[in-house]
Amino acid sequence: MTIAKIEDSTTVEFDSYNREQITFTKEVAPDDNIPNVIEELRLLAKSCVLPRLQDLSKKQSQFKNELGLLSRKVKTKTKEWNAMAEFLRVQGIKADARNMPDFSKLLSRATEEKDTEVTEAEVIDIRF
Repeated sequence: MTIAKIEDSTTVEFDSYNREQITFTKEVAPDDNIPNVIEELRLLAKSCVLPRLQDLSKKQSQFKNELGLLSRKVKTKTKEWNAMAEFLRVQGIKADARNMPDFSKLLSRATEEKDTEVTEAEVIDIRF
């Protein structure tokens, strides 16, 4: 059997929504060692994808840490707000003082949409 070309395709999954596929093709000479050519193509793909994967992983870790910090700050400020609202109610200063609203239930998790059309809204069309 004569092999003229070898194609190696590598798909890297960054998370459940993001994938990258990279494909390399090499023409093979009759005296080339086929397993070595395949390994060469795999190493080439890895050298192209791995730095990006590491960079994305590092950024993801930074964002998770930042989100954790912001979540703790919101929790602390919510407790302070609620304590102040309770103080105002108990002291009769502001009987209708409300606790901090629960903002976590306002937005659902974002999902990836395909073929989405974007339209601009007039400010008067938005209810505040």
